[in-house]
Amino acid sequence: MTLTKPEEATPIDALVGDMLERGVSEVRRPRGVSQQDFDNISTVIAKVVRMYHPVERYVPWQPAVQRGNRGTLMDYLREGDYRGAHGFLAAEAEFLPA
Repeated sequence: MTLTKPEEATPIDALVGDMLERGVSEVRRPRGVSQQDFDNISTVIAKVVRMYHPVERYVPWQPAVQRGNRGTLMDYLREGDYRGAHGFLAAEAEFLPA
């Protein structure tokens, strides 16, 4: 899964991609990412996996403007707005198929 264009990739993009591919518990904190950011991102991605696996096509990587979200889940993670990321997922959970 590509979250951004390669030339726009950030350490957060690579970290999230790795967590999704290998599993949150299998990924170590990369250089340049603080322990606090790593822990927060791990928590968000673990929630994503619980909410959406195995129906990954529903993962909200795109903005959901009609639901009041100001950006994508990755925007929240890149900005370090983990409270916003959790709020985004809470809002998205209301729209998940049964």
